[in-house]
Amino acid sequence: MDATQVIAGCDKQWTTSWWMQFKVLLKRGLRERRHESCSRLRIFQVMSVSILSGLLWWHSDLSQLQDQVGLLFFFSIFWGFYPLSNAVFTFPQERPMLTREQSSGMYRLSSYYFARMAGDLPMELVLPTIFVTVTYWMGGLKHSFVTYILTTVIILFNVLVSQGLGLALGAILDLKQATTLSSVIMLVFLLAGGYYDRQIRPFISCSFQTAFVCCCSGIEGF
Repeated sequence: MDATQVIAGCDKQWTTSWWMQFKVLLKRGLRERRHESCSRLRIFQVMSVSILSGLLWWHSDLSQLQDQVGLLFFFSIFWGFYPLSNAVFTFPQERPMLTREQSSGMYRLSSYYFARMAGDLPMELVLPTIFVTVTYWMGGLKHSFVTYILTTVIILFNVLVSQGLGLALGAILDLKQATTLSSVIMLVFLLAGGYYDRQIRPFISCSFQTAFVCCCSGIEGF
């Protein structure tokens, strides 16, 4: 069998195009998870934390610089833990259905993945934006619209990195192992973020360099 026959055989196993599979899976995902993504409990959780943190740091100023640094660090920590803990459960919950449908050749794995990401991404970015909007102005951070926009963008990148890490752990490991490892990783990043100990020892400085929480809070502070 030559290469042309192999390619033709691979094309024949799919009865529909990648784009058609993507659209169908996206519509199904939005229909199935619209109540989960927009659940009142999830919105209440994020809004209550944002209002509470805004009240705790109510109208802090530059004379309370350490307090403002603490608020920025809290931004990065909360939006590191929260998306990670949610993303870990994504693939383990859908793995039996995905395995069954993949074995019957219903769609490509890539079309499923991109449809899932496209369906979840809007809500994953809306809640952090609302959180930062509420807490940023209540907390009295720098009164500059440009700075506010940059802070929001950095937090959104932090969310995407954290979510990607959670998805990777959930896809590779089983649920128990993924949740355990994710909590260990985030605790390491929390301790190595530089807020609790500014003098990181040289032999463990690599953890400081790889901690996206540190990069996020450091850029915000700048």
